[in-house]
Parts: sequence; C-alpha cells; structure tokens
Amino acid sequence: MKKIAAIVLFFSALSLRAQDSPRRLVELGFDLGIPYTGSYRGALDVFKDVVTPDWSDMVFDLDNRLGAFFNIHESAYLNFNLGVNFKIGLFTGINSIGQFKIPPSVDLDHGSASFLEAGLWFSTRIRRWTLTVRPSYFLPLVYVNETEIYTPLPLAPSGDTDLLSMLRKGGLDLSLRGEYPLFRNLLIGGTITHIPLLTAELKDTYSRGVSGTGNKVLFRPFKLGVNAVYRPFYKWLFTLKPEVALVFNTIYDTPVSVYGDFALTGEFNLREVVILDLGTHYEDLTWKQRAALTLNFRALELTIGISTQSPQFIETFQGVGFGIDLGVRVGY
Repeated sequence: MKKIAAIVLFFSALSLRAQDSPRRLVELGFDLGIPYTGSYRGALDVFKDVVTPDWSDMVFDLDNRLGAFFNIHESAYLNFNLGVNFKIGLFTGINSIGQFKIPPSVDLDHGSASFLEAGLWFSTRIRRWTLTVRPSYFLPLVYVNETEIYTPLPLAPSGDTDLLSMLRKGGLDLSLRGEYPLFRNLLIGGTITHIPLLTAELKDTYSRGVSGTGNKVLFRPFKLGVNAVYRPFYKWLFTLKPEVALVFNTIYDTPVSVYGDFALTGEFNLREVVILDLGTHYEDLTWKQRAALTLNFRALELTIGISTQSPQFIETFQGVGFGIDLGVRVGY
C-alpha cells in the first residue's frame, strides 16, 4: 500500500497554484506543475524506461528503487482587483510536500503528505502598509511516515463513503502578510504562514499490510518569514527578491522539525509584457533552481517555468529531479 500512497502523492503534484497578486480587474487562472522527483537510478535511467518501458516492473517493483522529494503548493483561483486599496480572491487545489525512499533511508525519509485546500484571501492598504489575510480549509488526502499510511477514508473496502464525515476531518489555518515601502526602491515584508485554528485528524491507517485505526493530528508547516523587493536601478527593469523563513514542521519527523527556508530571485521586466525570473530556492528541505518566462498580452497571460530540484544542492545541477510548470491567466 505504500506504493499506492506514493503514487497518490506524486499525482497530487499535478495540481494548481493560488495567486494573490492580480494584474487585472477580474482574473481567472491556474498553474499546472509536472514534476519528476528523482529515484535511486537517476534521470538517465528514467529516460531509458520511457523509451523501452516495462510497465509491470515500474508498477510492481517500486519498492526496489523509489525515492521521492517534492514541495508543491498549487491551486486554481479567481481574483478581483477592486482598486489600489482592496483586492480579494478565491482559490482551491492541492499542495504536497515530502521526502522518502522505499526501502526507508536514514538520510532521506522524513515523511510525506498531500492536502486538499480551499479558501479566500483579501488584501487592503492602510496608509503605506499593505496587509493580506488568507484563511484556508485543508483536508489531508494522505500522510506517509516510515511504517504507516493515514488517509481520510478506510483503505479497505467498507461500503458507502460518508463525504460529510470525511470533510469534517479537515482543519483550518490562517496566513498573514504585511508589506511596507521603506524607500522608493525597497519594499520590505513579513509573513506568518499556516497559523493553526483547527487541526486535521486522521484515524484510518494501513501498516505492514493490515488496515486499522489510529489517531494522527496534522498541521501544515508553520512559517515565520521576511522578504524584500529591491530595485537597484530605481526601475522595474531589474528586481531582486530575497526571502528567509523559520519553519516548524510536524510532517517531517516527530514531534517537530525546525529548519530554515531561503530564496533569492532576480526578475527582468520589460514593461510588464515580457518577464523573466531566475531563482535559487530552499524550501521544506528541498533545493530548487528555477527559470520562468511570462508573456503578458493583457487579456491573456502565459507563464512557463522549468526547474531542477533535490534535497542536495549540488544534485540540482546533475539532473536528479526536475519539473515543468505552466501558468495561464485570463481576464480584463
């Protein structure tokens, strides 16, 4: 069953990301990410399997070679830009984080989880401050540790499914962000992500081939972060965006893992029509090198990004893991 949970976690990555920075009066959009998250054999062997696939081996022999690491926060969204002082939006989708190997590895088996989420956000400006509030409902779809799998539904057949009872197993959290223009070319900000309001609780488990009941309380990673937007030439042509955060994560290890997040992104912007982003990210114990190109045609905006990713920094340059993401926004 751990094979099935691994597949669920992977396909949870084929999801959509929320955006709370609308460029239009009304905007509908989504981002679709397609990651490859690594294995014992490396990227070249995977390409070889694509050319001459052995599907029975790939499905039934995962235990011999599967290693995965991913960090995806994505959803579909509908945004309304109601002027300089107020913006609001709705979002729904799936986010997944995880690092594990099959069979377990001491240096890479932190746990994995995938969450369904839905919520809204609103942003307002008070004097020179811009404040954003984002409440979210989240439902764990699957949680995997070294020996157990937890789900909101029994893994063994049990007749009719009570959807309302399943949704009651979800939780609520709240994210806050504040931004302030310290100078004409420097904006600073702070974020508090996933403040727990109501915890999610899963009781259906599968361990060593046997279905059962347990009691797993889940929070999404709680983060305290600061960021800046710096334009060294006082123009939007080139912008530097550094970010750092302190993370408390109960999904990785027990009872809690504490670590830091980091990102440094450079943005080249040609009159809001052609935008190129290049960045190095370290988020939830995974390194990522990413490049993205955005073409903004006013009514239609397209973004395509490519990334390499791994728990080890040097491996992001060796093809161990990579991803492609596509974003679309339409509106006026």
